[in-house]
Amino acid sequence: YHLRQKALIVCPASLRRMWDDELHSATISATILSQEELGQADLDPAPYGDADIILIDESHNFRNRNTQRYENLESVIDWNGRRGREGSRKKVILMTATPINNNIFDLYNQITLFTGNDRGYFSGAGIGDLYRFFLAARRSSGPQTAAGVSLFNLLEEVVIRRTRVFIRKCYPEATIKGKTIKWPERKLKTVRYSLEATYNGIYDSVVEAIEGLRLAPYQLET
Repeated sequence: YHLRQKALIVCPASLRRMWDDELHSATISATILSQEELGQADLDPAPYGDADIILIDESHNFRNRNTQRYENLESVIDWNGRRGREGSRKKVILMTATPINNNIFDLYNQITLFTGNDRGYFSGAGIGDLYRFFLAARRSSGPQTAAGVSLFNLLEEVVIRRTRVFIRKCYPEATIKGKTIKWPERKLKTVRYSLEATYNGIYDSVVEAIEGLRLAPYQLET
């Protein structure tokens, strides 16, 4: 806002209105590009390539490098030598509540968006080869192994994590638009039910239905 830098928001189309409203209320001028638009094969990266700062919401949607949207996003970030309109290196912010969906290389692919495929990007943190580092972490059996601990050390270099528990503990008087945040108390209760009563006769019904079918796969004996 203060530097008047050009900003680009990349988000799902369903969140475009939310981002537009938030940016308007903060009087921040930014371009919004939906992830669905990024998936178009004929997307021209030029209109977005001079952004000084790129914020990617729901960044776990870029966990697969073999997609059109990932390729196009890389083109936008790489445009003009990864430098924005002001001439400085572009800043890339990733936002997600689920950085890993399938395996830890989901995280690697997202981190690669701002490392620019520089496998020595974190050499100052003792990680000589980022790709091999992730390979070792994937082979590890759990977070208590050396590679697992190293992975957490890497995340501390780049991740800001805010859980509900953390906010309640450290920011008890936190407000949004002047209103104090209220956390609903969870009230647990037990609901008892009988599977036998609920599904009474279902297996007999299934067998009867199958036996009533007349197509060849169901009447092998005849």
